[in-house]
Amino acid sequence: MYLALQIQMLACWPQIESAEPTQDGGRLIVSKRHGVDILLCDMLEKTCPLPAVHAAWVGSGLLNIAAWLTWSRICHGAIAPDTILIDPTTHSVRLMAGWCFSTPFGHRPQILPSRTLDLLPTLASAGEVVDASVDLHLIRQTLREGLGDPAGSRLSSGLVPQPLADGVNRPRCAYGI
Repeated sequence: MYLALQIQMLACWPQIESAEPTQDGGRLIVSKRHGVDILLCDMLEKTCPLPAVHAAWVGSGLLNIAAWLTWSRICHGAIAPDTILIDPTTHSVRLMAGWCFSTPFGHRPQILPSRTLDLLPTLASAGEVVDASVDLHLIRQTLREGLGDPAGSRLSSGLVPQPLADGVNRPRCAYGI
């Protein structure tokens, strides 16, 4: 079962072509792009707000990825428009960047991007650990940004269909956020 799930999710992860050490002790990773992949942040510069139907398929792809991360007990910690590649021709969504921030559930992250800490400042507190709620919160924020309403205050006024507004603003999940 694990192998089947791993094969199914393979298209959602970066396929590394090369990894080189840098002088500062880091690594430069080059990953393969597919089809007409585009960073979500680049798409949003041209097309924001996203039509609700497009935000829904991006959200669906991200929730599939979040389900796998939850099953694997890994918090990505950096889901954002600049870490997501989309292929509008196939409606595929890949989480391509930010993996250096990933942390096993129940552990304290060593480092997180400023966006994550701005959205979830309690993660900067001593003793705080990560779980699936972190990535779910980042996905909802990414969708609010894509819909042109980062605060989510206008979504329920008919800007998008009510089920999408409810999912982005008031999710029903076991993690309570």
